[in-house]
Amino acid sequence: MKIDKKIPIPNDHEKYHKGTQALLEKMYVGDSIFLGTRNEIASVRAQASSYGAKVGRKFTSRKVDGGWRIWRVE
Repeated sequence: MKIDKKIPIPNDHEKYHKGTQALLEKMYVGDSIFLGTRNEIASVRAQASSYGAKVGRKFTSRKVDGGWRIWRVE
């Protein structure tokens, strides 16, 4: 096994968050998105809450058949 030095860590985390924020920006009141796993919902709920507070929008989430759903409510 060999040790590599100065290999940058890919920033997939940031790319994922930017994609989610872009999706939240496109939502109108009454629109929703489906999330299949509990891990997705925790991350997206936090992002929706943070994004909504910055721009004056509100989101809510509920457990539905097969996963979770987030709606824009304001």
